Amino acid sequence: MGCQLKKVICLFVLFLTISCRNHGKKPNPSTKAFYNMGVESQMENKLDSAILCYKKAVEIDSTKISIYESLIKAYWENQQPTLALMLIKTAPKEIKERSSLFILKGITLKKRDKLIEAMEEYKKVFAKTPKVEYIHKKNLMEFIGSLILQTVIGEKELALEAFDQLKENKLTASEKKYVNSIEHIIQDYEGDGYLGITGNYK
Repeated sequence: MGCQLKKVICLFVLFLTISCRNHGKKPNPSTKAFYNMGVESQMENKLDSAILCYKKAVEIDSTKISIYESLIKAYWENQQPTLALMLIKTAPKEIKERSSLFILKGITLKKRDKLIEAMEEYKKVFAKTPKVEYIHKKNLMEFIGSLILQTVIGEKELALEAFDQLKENKLTASEKKYVNSIEHIIQDYEGDGYLGITGNYK
């Protein structure tokens, strides 16, 4: 269950990233090479090497949000939330204004026991993100992600009402099972931001 919910949040963060990402600029080959080496090192749990590769990629091209996201998460895994915050603070303005960075900053702040500040970051995301309406199964993950964010910022009851309305739609058996499982987690949520839902988001 935990892995499934983490997947939902990862996809929602990815949605926020893609929705405001600039298109048309081809990636620098060196940037891509360092980034790929970083991903490979991180998968092998060689976090110091991964961080070094991501930092090299950022030095070459500081406009790629995906590199910042990966570097932040590598810092988390390496128990270095302070360095993650420093990275966010020194990132270019166009990067810091991305919705996904607000969420990652919030999670990082919570990892440093600064929940009040973290909640402010989540509220900024919720305020600037267009309202997501359920259309069909293709945007179910996106819709659930928006309800999780709504829950995190303190609108749990409204999110649960949306779950009730969602279940009035024609959902497959697997979709109903999935929706019910997430709904139960939302019902049990008692605060603490994203980490209060996932336990240990990475």
